[in-house]
Amino acid sequence: MIEYVVAIAFVIVLKWSWDRYHFLKLRDEMGIPGPPVRFPLGNIDYIIEDIKKYGKEGTINMRFRTAEKYGWTTGIYLGGHFEISTNDPEIINEVFIKQFSKFVNRPTQHFGAGYPMNENILQMTKEGVPGRGYGWKEVRSVISPIFTTGKLKAMFPVMEERVDEFVKFLKSRVGLGEIEMYRELQALTLDVIGRCAFGMKTDCINDKNDVFYVNTQTFFNCLNLEESKGMFLGFLSPKLAQMIRPFTLEGRSEMTLINGLKEVIKNRRKTFETDDDQRKDLITLLLEQDRERQKSQKKAPLHEETIASNCYAFLLAGYETTSTALAFTLYALAKHLDVQQNLYEEIMQEIGMNEEITYDVMMKMSYLDAVVKESLRRYPPVVFFTTRECVEDCVIKGINIKKGVCIQAPVHAIHFDPEIWTNPMTFDPNRFLISNNQVDPLKWCPFGLGPRNCVGMRFAEVEIKAALISLIRNFSVELGEELRTKELPCRVSAVLYRPMDGVPLKLNVR
Repeated sequence: MIEYVVAIAFVIVLKWSWDRYHFLKLRDEMGIPGPPVRFPLGNIDYIIEDIKKYGKEGTINMRFRTAEKYGWTTGIYLGGHFEISTNDPEIINEVFIKQFSKFVNRPTQHFGAGYPMNENILQMTKEGVPGRGYGWKEVRSVISPIFTTGKLKAMFPVMEERVDEFVKFLKSRVGLGEIEMYRELQALTLDVIGRCAFGMKTDCINDKNDVFYVNTQTFFNCLNLEESKGMFLGFLSPKLAQMIRPFTLEGRSEMTLINGLKEVIKNRRKTFETDDDQRKDLITLLLEQDRERQKSQKKAPLHEETIASNCYAFLLAGYETTSTALAFTLYALAKHLDVQQNLYEEIMQEIGMNEEITYDVMMKMSYLDAVVKESLRRYPPVVFFTTRECVEDCVIKGINIKKGVCIQAPVHAIHFDPEIWTNPMTFDPNRFLISNNQVDPLKWCPFGLGPRNCVGMRFAEVEIKAALISLIRNFSVELGEELRTKELPCRVSAVLYRPMDGVPLKLNVR
């Protein structure tokens, strides 16, 4: 018996080794340069050595170091994935725009191969989950109308109420010294998500023991490649990682959030058809859009798991990305006091100190728009999610790209490219005023590229602008003592680029 088990195991290992060997030959066959490949890990050791040498802060610049050695279009083996990273605008245009139908899917990031990620528009494939009868495109068509101007205007008072509460909270802290703004902004954005998206009566701003806040923080703290064995295993063997996911802290904390959202959705359905006066949060709007889809297209409703996982996607996409963007923007304004003063003057001119902030006036403020755009260019919160997986063999710029190969457009590398942006490392909102705030989507891409870009980008934009107006008209912002003599330490966690040790700032009431 033992002999049979050993023989079967030997055959399995031999088959895997043979397949792996040929997989690691793919880059050479395609003629793509890159760091040395070692069997069986591919380039995992290259990544680990780079992290050891340059530290967590240096991870963001790994792309530049690789490009200096091997060029701006390079191939990297990330465990079970082969990924081509490129700044080439011609290749990017072909992959994300012209030949999008051949690159419609996102690769499985870390644990993204199974539920809940395979049910939401962040990770759902063209075909979708077997048996559902719909894929990412149809689900996105249900979600997109949620973020129209009219619906954002309806949610704006809820955002403003939370921002006002946030200003009140900060004023109570001003006399106590420097404030770690990143942590506080996370509470603000989670409150906005909790109330605007889920209709929950959260108060994360004042209560850091709020269950929603604690559960969300627990999960996001797991998204750290250097410290999470589960995420590291996800790079090496996505299928094995998916099998053990329910037993990891990441998996358990994720399901805690999912189960909480399911309960909210269940309760919302009880009053959805009869209560016309209920607040139009994103869950309600999603249920309404799905009802319209059923009537107009004669289709079955979206599965409960699909609705829950897309609500979860709202949380993933709208919580830490927005708080990170706000933290980076306040840091930039504290560092560039002339820009802060110009923004304050526009706020006073357009709104004043005591006037109500309205959606229409806010969206017409050109300098505010330029500041936000430049902050997202100089400090893009999401740097490694603009990746597509080839679903059909094709040729792009003479490169034979095989099915299963991933193509990444690294956002930070595009935003920091001196051939695209003049003095790219300089924070200068005027670059957008000169262009009348018009941007080339292949050059400015903090929300992704092509038809699968961020569906909630307008929601994020409104939230960021509303928060900045209230903060800058109520406070002058200065760098904390440590940040006056050094750059803000940052790191890459999963696909996010964020402050490593917070953003300590000094606020002075105007």
